[in-house]
Amino acid sequence: MTDTRRSVDAETAFGLFFELFRAMPWLVSTGRPVRMDAHAEPEAVAFLLDLSAGKVAGWGAASEAAQDTASALLVDFMGKLRMPGSTFSRSTWQVNEAAAPSRQALEIVAQQLRRAHPLQTRPN
Repeated sequence: MTDTRRSVDAETAFGLFFELFRAMPWLVSTGRPVRMDAHAEPEAVAFLLDLSAGKVAGWGAASEAAQDTASALLVDFMGKLRMPGSTFSRSTWQVNEAAAPSRQALEIVAQQLRRAHPLQTRPN
C-alpha cells in the first residue's frame, strides 16, 4: 500500500479528533477529572507516541497520572484547533490519506508531540 499524503487543516483535524474519540473513547473517559500533571507528562507523551505508532492499543501499564495527562493533552490540543489566534488553528499537517480518520488524528498528535518534545521523541 502506498503512503499517499494529504494536507489537513485545523478544521479537518478537529473532525478527525472526534473520530479518534469515537474509535477510542477510553482516551477521554478515564472516570477521573482531566488534568495535567507535569511530573507525568513525559510518560504521557511516550504513551501517545507509542499509541500513534500502533505499539499499544490501551492504557496498559500507563500510570493513572499519565492517563489523565494524556487525556488532558488531547483535549487541550483539540480545543486549540478552534481557538482564534492559536498557532494550531492556522496549522496544517500531512497525514496518510488511506488511513482511518482515527489513525490520521494520531498522526497529527505524533507530529505535534515531536515538535513540542523533540528530546523525548523515540524512533517508530
